[in-house]
Amino acid sequence: MKFEIQSFEDSGLNGFRLTDNSSATHAEVLPDYGMLLHAFQISLNGELFNSIDNYENYNMLAKEIGLSYKGCKMSPFACRIPKGLYQSNGKQYEIQNKFSDGSAIHGLLWNKPFEIIHISGGNESATLIGRYLYNKDDSGYPFTYVCEVKYTLCEANVLEIVTTVTNMDEQVIPIADGWHPYFRPGGKVDDCILQFNSNMMLEFDDRLVPTGNTVSVPDFFTPTTIGARKIDNCFVLQVDDSKSCCVLKNRLNGFSLSIFGSKRYPFLQIYIPDHRKSIAIENLSGAPDCFNNHMGLLQLPPRHSKTFWVRYKCN
Repeated sequence: MKFEIQSFEDSGLNGFRLTDNSSATHAEVLPDYGMLLHAFQISLNGELFNSIDNYENYNMLAKEIGLSYKGCKMSPFACRIPKGLYQSNGKQYEIQNKFSDGSAIHGLLWNKPFEIIHISGGNESATLIGRYLYNKDDSGYPFTYVCEVKYTLCEANVLEIVTTVTNMDEQVIPIADGWHPYFRPGGKVDDCILQFNSNMMLEFDDRLVPTGNTVSVPDFFTPTTIGARKIDNCFVLQVDDSKSCCVLKNRLNGFSLSIFGSKRYPFLQIYIPDHRKSIAIENLSGAPDCFNNHMGLLQLPPRHSKTFWVRYKCN
């Protein structure tokens, strides 16, 4: 078969590797940590190159995942909810699982073990599907829903990730979806060119929470060198799911990443860590704190589902 899937164990990490045997391109997924994207490796200048800034071993993951959240699934909310407080269905709730700053952050599934329900390879693609039944795990989100994540590795170095959420509760539930991958283009991101389909940014307060205002920021509407810019912002996308919503290129080694997102991901959060060797590019269905500001918040009725997709193409 051209495409195949194999389980692997490396440095204490257990996962599945989706491989295109014709090109050696492969993706690695860790189901025990919310279907975390651990690797997307391609051939670059005659060598294998992992475009994902990941955890080198289990000890590093255990120590850092609750600080960096690299590669994680964000569900049932993305980014921050100040103090974990919000209202839904006329009641006030407080998420118990909080970050060190007192906010609830990046959802509740990033450390949850997903059950693998489908594995397949073939001549056109390889597919891995994981499922998690969230059943009132946190008293601040006392609802029941299913999150299903499908990874598909296709030809031409394309990795598609499809997320389907289904409300299994008896009431309408608030929900948002997103991903938190850190891409490693090689060297420092300062030398890279970035372009994304937005000239509008959400204004943040000092807690990195939207104020309700937007700011015109045309810097990256056309391809622009990142330089020394510090970025930790959320942008409103002009979404056209037939075209890439974001492109990252490294002029020094020729690496290129194109991101395509569904219309249900109208926000793009971008963050550059202090070491500047990677960049988080996060497709979001709702803005930070959407449980309170309702920007992109999905109110999902009982037994209803919503599906979101994102594709990464590397060269």
